[in-house]
Amino acid sequence: MNALSLNVSNRTAYVDIAKGITILAVVLLHVDFVYPKLSFINISAMLGWYWHVPVFFLIGGFFLKDERLLQPVSFIKGKFKSLYLPALYIYLPATLLHNMLFKLSWYSPGVVYGEKMIAEWDMKEYAIGIIKTLLCAGREPIMGAMWFVYALLFALCGYSIISYIVNKCKRGGGSTSSHLYYWYYKPFPVW
Repeated sequence: MNALSLNVSNRTAYVDIAKGITILAVVLLHVDFVYPKLSFINISAMLGWYWHVPVFFLIGGFFLKDERLLQPVSFIKGKFKSLYLPALYIYLPATLLHNMLFKLSWYSPGVVYGEKMIAEWDMKEYAIGIIKTLLCAGREPIMGAMWFVYALLFALCGYSIISYIVNKCKRGGGSTSSHLYYWYYKPFPVW
């Protein structure tokens, strides 16, 4: 049995189906799809509301392993390889092509995006755009919903760090809640 068939056979069908429904709902939402009106079910409420991001986060965390989460350095390195670098391979060229996309009329002058008017960049704005892209803070219009990759990256890395801290508190004796309670409410020293 080769690695590909082993990987496919270990997949969970209902998770793949949930991903597919969620992806379809996101696409339909972004193209402003007009759902048919049915008297017995509100399709628009089922597929058109903003439940997609929480579902993607839930599905993203479905296969997380405690062993990996409790090793935040290796976990974060892995997430940077699997999320940050692929996003960067797409986002950085889009940032570098900003003026060309503007000249090709892919970006309209006078349109507000990310609380700024879309306009051609000078060298300083290019440098700022590249730095923002590298720091997961870029908002290039053609990239649209790529913010989700960065949000997922930070959420997973933060969850790993929190899991590690909570696990360390548990091993130190007492319950996690008592450690967190003491940590938050410990009395300040009086001099």
